[in-house]
Amino acid sequence: MKRSESLLATTNTARIERSEVQTQIAVCIPTFRRPEGLCRLLAALSVQEPVPGCQITIVVVDNEGTLMSKAICDQFALKSRYPLTYCCELHRGLSHVRNRAVAVAKQFADALVFIDDDEVPTRGWLRHLVACQQAYAADAVCGPVIPHFMCEVPQWISTGRFFERPRYMTGTVLPEANTGNVLIRTEVFDRIGFFDDRFSLTGGEDMDFFVRLYESRGLISWADEAIVEEWVPTSRMTLKYVLQRAYRAASVTAYRPCLSHSRTRKLACVVRGVLRSMRGICLLLVSLARGRVEMVKALQRVSSGAGVIAGAFGLRYEQYHTVHSV
Repeated sequence: MKRSESLLATTNTARIERSEVQTQIAVCIPTFRRPEGLCRLLAALSVQEPVPGCQITIVVVDNEGTLMSKAICDQFALKSRYPLTYCCELHRGLSHVRNRAVAVAKQFADALVFIDDDEVPTRGWLRHLVACQQAYAADAVCGPVIPHFMCEVPQWISTGRFFERPRYMTGTVLPEANTGNVLIRTEVFDRIGFFDDRFSLTGGEDMDFFVRLYESRGLISWADEAIVEEWVPTSRMTLKYVLQRAYRAASVTAYRPCLSHSRTRKLACVVRGVLRSMRGICLLLVSLARGRVEMVKALQRVSSGAGVIAGAFGLRYEQYHTVHSV
């Protein structure tokens, strides 16, 4: 073989080896009775911008095992550039579904990404998550979840911004995250364990997981450009839902530290809940002269305080028994 041919062969071999050594990422989708949302999400994933140096695999975990969901996944797999793995997890609840996704992803992936079946990512979403993880060597990276209302929004909701969440500069270190838009290195699960199934129907399994990650000195970073939209149906745009969500979030937050059965912690939670509700009642009286938005914010505080008290005694609202179609 001539020297030039030898060099060419060596170069081609090196290119092949480098192309084979890629970061494996599993995009995990828990789904339950949302075929339209699943179709919409898979369509958005099919047009994601390429992520340099990464091989993407989609993992769909169906919490019911319907023929419709499987058919949607089979049809997508036939025409998608990304391989798709479909599996069922018949134990009802978010923790069970997420843990099944983790178990599947850990077999091949260096990192997994969670996105919900009522969300749609922007085209550069995945690329921005990965870039942030690489730039900051983070254990987890989360991004913004922007509400996308499926019908006309009541004035009090838009004015009060009840569905909006805080945003930060890219690279900001956070003490917590949620699983609606997050990348997690799979090695993390070997260190701190999986999602706690005691939170399966109440939600809060992500809060518990990321608190454990933060307490283990794990690094959670924010990627502000990695945007997903959460589709908000009419059934959520009610005062009842807004107050129930405040109650649930507070109850699971209080429930976690009380798992140790410490009387001191329970008493502290009860006191905190009472004070929060009392402050809400005071604000409610003041809000009578300030309009509906301030009234709802005061009621949110009352509901949150009640949730803290309930969580201290192990009483939690299983909000995820109800599925809001999108």
